[in-house]
Amino acid sequence: MKRLHHPNLIQLYAVCTQTEPFYIVTEYMSKGSLLNYLQSPEGHALDMQCLIMMAAKIASGMAYLESRRHIHRDLAARNVLVGEQHAVKIADFGLARMIHVSRLY
Repeated sequence: MKRLHHPNLIQLYAVCTQTEPFYIVTEYMSKGSLLNYLQSPEGHALDMQCLIMMAAKIASGMAYLESRRHIHRDLAARNVLVGEQHAVKIADFGLARMIHVSRLY
């Protein structure tokens, strides 16, 4: 996952797995999950154009994952983070898997 770089994927900075609990350091997204953001007063005020742009950014991130032969397997509003100026980034790669050429789904 550390090799995946796209404007709409959360950036992984570091992972510490020497002892439990394990730690993952990622970039900070100030507005939290898309699910909570859309349920907030700020989210309710979004117009259709902004919502479509956010959806397009998510689709762009998913297309990048596909081009790199990765499957997210748990894309949901709770696993998309929102930052300033309606930036959206796909997060939570816990279920992500690499697709091998010999295995087609």
